[in-house]
Amino acid sequence: MNTETTPTTATTHPSIKPIVLACVDRSPYARPVTDYAAWAAGRLNTGLELLHAIDRHPELGPDQDHSGAIGFNEQDNLLKKIVDEDEQRSRQARETGRVFLNELKQRAQGLNLLPTPLHIDIRQRHGSLVDSLLERQNQTTLVVMGRRGEASKTPTADQDLGRNLESVVRSMKCPILTVTDEFKPVSHLMIAYDGGSASRKGLEMVATSAAFRGIRCSIVTVKDKASRDASKQLEQAKRKLNEAGLAVDTHLLIGDLQTLIAQSVHTLGIDLLVMGAYTHSPWRSLFMGSHTTDLLKAAQVPTLLLR
Repeated sequence: MNTETTPTTATTHPSIKPIVLACVDRSPYARPVTDYAAWAAGRLNTGLELLHAIDRHPELGPDQDHSGAIGFNEQDNLLKKIVDEDEQRSRQARETGRVFLNELKQRAQGLNLLPTPLHIDIRQRHGSLVDSLLERQNQTTLVVMGRRGEASKTPTADQDLGRNLESVVRSMKCPILTVTDEFKPVSHLMIAYDGGSASRKGLEMVATSAAFRGIRCSIVTVKDKASRDASKQLEQAKRKLNEAGLAVDTHLLIGDLQTLIAQSVHTLGIDLLVMGAYTHSPWRSLFMGSHTTDLLKAAQVPTLLLR
């Protein structure tokens, strides 16, 4: 649970307006998260908030042995010293975070990704990332976060996803955009489509959201055998996006879902993968177990996760 709010908000943002919420920490993903969040905020014409959640673990504090200081009437002095040291670390963390967030704010302002002057707020919270996001859920239209957090200083394709990613996706009702370690403007997206509720929701969002105007779209369906129904679903999906003015191509593939999605991302030159999450279909397994990690690592492109 959050225990403290550091008053670092640079501007006052009307709480009733939706925001794109960028989760940043001092990992290599902070800059691409900022870039993608600014890109999305510009596309959606919403405010942008840079959130730095400081997940404190007092038990992981500096490794200092105070046992030698304990003596007669020394307990109070020792407790005071520990409290003073903790307060000093908190002040340093807040100040460091404030500088860090302001640097990212300046970066977002300098990207020329925002068509009009928009609110860019910065905020620090002490507590878990999930709790911090849930407090902002009602006004958050999109969460942007890196694949891993601060604990991962040198991202490589071999590393696992961050410990917060699955928790955030499970907890939030809004779409979650997970980004890779380098920003690239989105010109071609792919919808992993099975005709289920989550993928239909993704299709509807792509068709209606201003964020995707002018972006080429590929719809990919993977089955374990040929299906007339699958072909019909693809045509219906294509028609819907065509009616929205989007250029669309479709692909019905037979084989292993994870392998073919990853291959399609590579061969089609996809910049953004759109997928459903937590549905009662085979696609669900992609987000419930090791398949999630394997697919996201294999795809190596930003992925928009929908519930």
